[in-house]
Amino acid sequence: MTHKKILYILDDFHIGGITSTIKEYVRSVTSQGGEAIILGMQGNLRNPESYFSEAKCIIVPTYPSKTMNGRMRQTYIFLKYLSQTLRTQNVKNIHFSNVWSTLYCLFLPSVWRLNKISTTHGFYALEKKSQQQNNLLSEKLKYYIRLHTQGIQLLVSDKIVTFSTYAAQCIKELFPYVKNKQIIIIPGTTPNTFIYNKYVPKKGRQTLNLLAYGRAEPRKGFQLLLNALSLLRNRSIPAELTIASPVEYYRWFPLLETYQSLNLLRSMRFLHALDESQKQIELNRSDLVIVPSAELETFGIIIVESFSRGVPVIGTPVGAIPELLGKVDKRLVAQDISAQGLANTIEWFYTLPRSKKKIISDRCIRVVKDNYTTEKYIQNIMRLYR
Repeated sequence: MTHKKILYILDDFHIGGITSTIKEYVRSVTSQGGEAIILGMQGNLRNPESYFSEAKCIIVPTYPSKTMNGRMRQTYIFLKYLSQTLRTQNVKNIHFSNVWSTLYCLFLPSVWRLNKISTTHGFYALEKKSQQQNNLLSEKLKYYIRLHTQGIQLLVSDKIVTFSTYAAQCIKELFPYVKNKQIIIIPGTTPNTFIYNKYVPKKGRQTLNLLAYGRAEPRKGFQLLLNALSLLRNRSIPAELTIASPVEYYRWFPLLETYQSLNLLRSMRFLHALDESQKQIELNRSDLVIVPSAELETFGIIIVESFSRGVPVIGTPVGAIPELLGKVDKRLVAQDISAQGLANTIEWFYTLPRSKKKIISDRCIRVVKDNYTTEKYIQNIMRLYR
């Protein structure tokens, strides 16, 4: 096998979905005898060398600026570290993730000679637009700039990676000028050691343990889920909900206000972000995982992780969610994006016989083994690089 060395570019070393994805890329490359280098600015990931233990981390000693002037000043120091890396490392592949760090790299002529790959983790312009409460001209201009800077990133890339058919279609619709680029769908994966079915459906009217985890930001739909929980309680369906999220997202006060106004004290608990071992513990005690996204769900690694433990997932008909849940049972997808739709689907599952619930659980494991194993993932990742 040809020795491959890949340089991964990040805006910064932060805690989140992008770094989780890069970690899986690194594991794939190094498991096949390749080398991985990661270059990015400082972030809230305190010990990148430990987190990316299989890669060489090059940390640009500054934090990403939030202003245009600040970003322009940071271009020089970022390029200094990038240039030094390319001079000392025999890199033939450069893999982009964030827009700004990609734009920095394009100022260096030697980058253009490399095999350039971009992973589309989401659509930042659409995410920010969904948070806006006004229709001012300045906001429209910001949306246009955000959208087409991401378009530049895709346009200069030799290969574009995304996670689902839905996300690939979004790329073609939002950026028609890249439709002739090679768009490769590589779904997320979960370690084979994570695959373990100890799911035991409950009898009769035992309390249903629900779990939702991820970022508790508005588009993730957790407020819908709280309202659905209240509806279940009104229908005398015993259910308890656990929400786990990085704590900074709990500052989004409408979520906590909803929790208070619905008087859900004895029906739910809030947790901080889960590490891998905590995630397994919470999945093992759960009867259902809920993915209540309101919009813009390009994949949903939470679904794969839950399936790998044999835990059924109920979700809204948003983005790639139906694409994943439909592999197990289309009835796991709510009829619409509403608290009523979620409550109805949870109630349907609750009233199923234990034997039917076990069949669904077994299908979850089979779907992971057929589509999301580490072996399949490694094969797809290694084909990206030369």
